[in-house]
Amino acid sequence: MITIIFIIISFQEFRLNGYLHLHQDKISEAGLTTKWQGVVRIEGIWNLATWVIIILLFVLPDSYFLLLASILLLIEAVIVHQLDQITMKINHN
Repeated sequence: MITIIFIIISFQEFRLNGYLHLHQDKISEAGLTTKWQGVVRIEGIWNLATWVIIILLFVLPDSYFLLLASILLLIEAVIVHQLDQITMKINHN
């Protein structure tokens, strides 16, 4: 179940990220450039960390799976929330 949730959240992140890259002019018009750059920076770092966590899921004993998967989902959800907030703000302007 956790894997399905992760795939759904990752797809949503990909969709929002693509949308925001296409509408960068609206981001600057809304005065959200700094927030957008911060989210992109965090997302880049997080993408690297995600690979480390995924590799750890395969290497570590099963007792760590739930903890690592929960951390993975939580941070992924926070990033998607930040992207969604920017999307909502540029659509309201």
